[in-house]
Amino acid sequence: DSTLRVDLRSDLGLKAGEYYVYDYWNREFLGTFRDSFQITLRPCASRIFAVHRVEDKPQVLSTSRHIAQGALDITALSYDEEKRVLTGVSQAVGGEPYEVVVAMPQELRVFGEGNHTTTNELEYLADFDTVDAWLGAMLHTFFDMLFDFPDAPHQTIIQQAAAYIKEHLSEKVSLEQVANEVHLSKSYLCRILKEELGCTFTEYTNKLRVEKSKLYLHCGEMSLSEIACAVGFDDQSYFTRVFRRQVGVPPGKYRAGKTSA
Repeated sequence: DSTLRVDLRSDLGLKAGEYYVYDYWNREFLGTFRDSFQITLRPCASRIFAVHRVEDKPQVLSTSRHIAQGALDITALSYDEEKRVLTGVSQAVGGEPYEVVVAMPQELRVFGEGNHTTTNELEYLADFDTVDAWLGAMLHTFFDMLFDFPDAPHQTIIQQAAAYIKEHLSEKVSLEQVANEVHLSKSYLCRILKEELGCTFTEYTNKLRVEKSKLYLHCGEMSLSEIACAVGFDDQSYFTRVFRRQVGVPPGKYRAGKTSA
């Protein structure tokens, strides 16, 4: 085997800066580099890499259908900074799994460290108690971002209410309980939520429950009825209706899609 060092400036003619390096054929993220990176080649072998300058927005590094020796098949890529939405167009084959590898800036990351998905982490969790502890840590980070309302006139009230909901999400938390926690009437708290967040108390609570259920669905071990109970829904049928309304597909189909991908 031969070990080669690739200099970003002298070998590739790139300007000084930090760059992502992704191995197309081995589907491996090598990391971020400023000066050079090292590769190993077997006799008569070749490797193709994508090298992207690090930016303060999500960047597509690869897809499972790259064509023309690694060229991305996604076109019309754009990122809406206000909504934090990355969009693009690809001619995927119907029924086939489709994978997109995206590098996320540190300030936009919600789960985990580095450029690995939470599903990779889940593979190493042995039992329900371990999964539950892991979910708690991930949700703490997620909720911290979700409950950040710097521009809301009633910021403190919303954060207090959100913190209580977060702590009791798996229970049958009621509007009255939350209103008592923040020392407001139920009607006034409802008005604040509607004005600041654009949704009712039930809609907001269900949104959080659905987001938590997605993490359980990634695990693939719990039944839908167990997941519904774990995130605070009264029964599986109601959980399925709410999930379909928010996500567009029922939880079973969502799990199947994530498993196949």
